[in-house]
Amino acid sequence: MHLSDIPFEVQLLIFARLDPFKVFQYRRVSRSLNTLLMSTDFARLIQAHVGLVNFGILSDVDDPSMFHNMVCFITPSPGENGFLQQLHNTVAQDFWSDYRYLHEHYELLPTKGPMKPVWIPIDARNEDDMFSNFPFNSFRITGPIPDLISNFKKLKSFDFAMQMLNGPIPVSFGDMVQLHTLDLMDNNLTGRIPPSLGNLVNLKVLNLCGNRLMGSVPETLRNLVALTELSIGSNDLSGEFPDIFGNMRQLKSLSLFGNNFTGPFPNSIGRCQQMMYLECHGNDFSGTLPECIYNLPLLIKLDFESNQFMGVLSPLVGGMRNLQSFRLGGNHFTGTIPSELGACTNLKDVSLGSNQLTGTIPVSLSRLPKLSELLLSSNQLEGRLDHLITTESGNFPKLWGLNLSHNLLTGEIPSSITSMAHLSNLELNHNNLEGPIPVDIGNLTDLTELMLGHNQLTGPIPESISNLVWLEVLDLSHNLLDGGIPETIGSLIKLREMRLNDNPLGGCVPTSLAYCEMLESVNLSETEIDGDLPNCFGPVVGRETVRLLGRRVSVGGMSEDANR
Repeated sequence: MHLSDIPFEVQLLIFARLDPFKVFQYRRVSRSLNTLLMSTDFARLIQAHVGLVNFGILSDVDDPSMFHNMVCFITPSPGENGFLQQLHNTVAQDFWSDYRYLHEHYELLPTKGPMKPVWIPIDARNEDDMFSNFPFNSFRITGPIPDLISNFKKLKSFDFAMQMLNGPIPVSFGDMVQLHTLDLMDNNLTGRIPPSLGNLVNLKVLNLCGNRLMGSVPETLRNLVALTELSIGSNDLSGEFPDIFGNMRQLKSLSLFGNNFTGPFPNSIGRCQQMMYLECHGNDFSGTLPECIYNLPLLIKLDFESNQFMGVLSPLVGGMRNLQSFRLGGNHFTGTIPSELGACTNLKDVSLGSNQLTGTIPVSLSRLPKLSELLLSSNQLEGRLDHLITTESGNFPKLWGLNLSHNLLTGEIPSSITSMAHLSNLELNHNNLEGPIPVDIGNLTDLTELMLGHNQLTGPIPESISNLVWLEVLDLSHNLLDGGIPETIGSLIKLREMRLNDNPLGGCVPTSLAYCEMLESVNLSETEIDGDLPNCFGPVVGRETVRLLGRRVSVGGMSEDANR
């Protein structure tokens, strides 16, 4: 009996039961078989097949024993080897530009010979089911997501975050209406967000962060009324954000950061009464911040830094008793900082820098029991610093970061600041502060940055400064400090930058400074310090990264210019 004697419909059923990749190898057996295998009817019968194939090894550069198998999705096609070769070319082209940070090396397996895909069970419900037949435990998925992925109608979770997927998001995802989770975070996906995703009415988590998606956000996403998390940050999305939140009553987390969204922020966000995390920094949203945001009772994090908002900060913020992070820096807000902010007793960080805020800093902030970071730089804030940081016990009990630089603050640096034992960063530069540096500044032994430059400070540099053994940056420049550099300055073995320029300091450079082996920049210009740097600085100057401004080094009786 010849193949041609078998009815076409029976042939279809026979060959559809075979491994379609092997079947395609026999296209040239006869003209009739080739016609069968290339027919639309046969393609329709095998279209449920989606497999996984191992095509490379991804290993750690320093420890090759730590490796992942590089795996891709594959569908039956008479040109499957060509597909694999194309995938090889794509990986070779994109790897170093997109995945260098992995600190890994890849090796592609040969493309010659038949592939041996592992078929994904058609009744798979989650990622574990999809890989139930796969022999490898450690793998990284790369390549495109096939359109035929929608054949897995029972899938409830498609979580392939932090893989190496590329290409567009298939429109066919919109047919997978059982999905509860679609997580494609941190891949290399391109193109637009398909409007068909609006069909996924059972979706609770949609995470597309960290890809290269572009274009606008489809309004069809308003249909995703079961969402608890919508994360599309760190892409190249643009345009006005659509008003889609009206029926998203379960939404708890919204991440839009790191895109190019413009225009006003949707007022319908006020309907999301379960909202806990709003992370929308790094866009170009403009207009006023919707006041309804202040009425979200469960909000923990509010981050709209680096946008184009204007207007004043509402005193309604005082009612946000669950708020832990309040970040609106890098906008165009005016007016004063509401004292009601001090009623948010769970606050851990406040960032309002680089706005146009005026008035005084509310004293109520100093009594926040959990506040660890207060960033108010580059505004027009005024008032005496010693009115904010008083001798009263309990001032800023947990604060480790204080940045009040580039304002109009006056008064002395209060000695009580030295009791703020957790301080790691203290930035008071570019104000109008006067008086001496507190003599017990060395009590702040956790300091890594001390920035007091561009003020009107007077008196000597306190000897206790040598206790700041973790200090990396010391800026006392552009003041009226006198006396000499403490001989014990060499105790600051972590010091990378020291700026003492533009002060009437005298004396000589302590030889102990040469013990600061991590030193990269020293500026002593426009001071009254005598002579050249001692010859022990010769090896220091020899390091290419070191800049010694305003001094020369005496090496072997000769002077070497250190103004580099």
